Amino acid sequence: MYRKYLKYAIGVIAIFLVVKFIILIVNSYSKLVPLNKSTSVDLPKITNTYLNIFPNADTTLIKPSYTYFNKLKNPIATFQISKGQYDLLVYKIDNVESPASLSKVIQARFDQKVKVTNDLVYDASYKNNYIRFGDAVSKPKAGKHIYLNFDGTLTGKPVINDSLAYYKVNINGFSGQYDLNGIVDFYVKPRTVLSKKVETNLVFYKKDHNVYMALFFPNQSHNGHNDEVIFNLFKLKK
Repeated sequence: MYRKYLKYAIGVIAIFLVVKFIILIVNSYSKLVPLNKSTSVDLPKITNTYLNIFPNADTTLIKPSYTYFNKLKNPIATFQISKGQYDLLVYKIDNVESPASLSKVIQARFDQKVKVTNDLVYDASYKNNYIRFGDAVSKPKAGKHIYLNFDGTLTGKPVINDSLAYYKVNINGFSGQYDLNGIVDFYVKPRTVLSKKVETNLVFYKKDHNVYMALFFPNQSHNGHNDEVIFNLFKLKK
């Protein structure tokens, strides 16, 4: 009789632990679900949004893909690169006060945890094979810097000047905010808990007093980095 009740108790405890684990996973990714119709302006559609920021936009190299719209924030535009071998995400950042040289604006830290603001909803409509991009619904207060926390490492030397900051990284994700004590405005996290680190090229580009963020990553892991594409798009020198 004792063994019977012991087995029953172990079974109940096991079920409880499994349910608790599932709840933990759901809570971890709850901020990455797409927004409902009350927040979305329109369904994603193919546009040329942000295409004009590229000084050397070769139409044989870059092809506009879906743009994601939101009532409160700037659109998130995506592009296919090199016939779909790579994805490019572009986002306009409004929260930098009169941006000076990007060498002073961008503050990057590596081997950090991806930050997120509790009790804040994020629009994660965009996802690819590896990641989801989360964009805070509410607009944060503007600041003089963009603070980046990377869960990963640099794999190449950064290129940073007045109008451009280029990072070649191997990451699980990263987050960005404009005040160290303020809310996290955007972040990239793995699409699933089983996703591995992804090689990513990240560019911040200043044009006409605006700052744009461009995320470039392979569609398949075997594609790896392709610096030539980034160099061509932004007219960078090796």
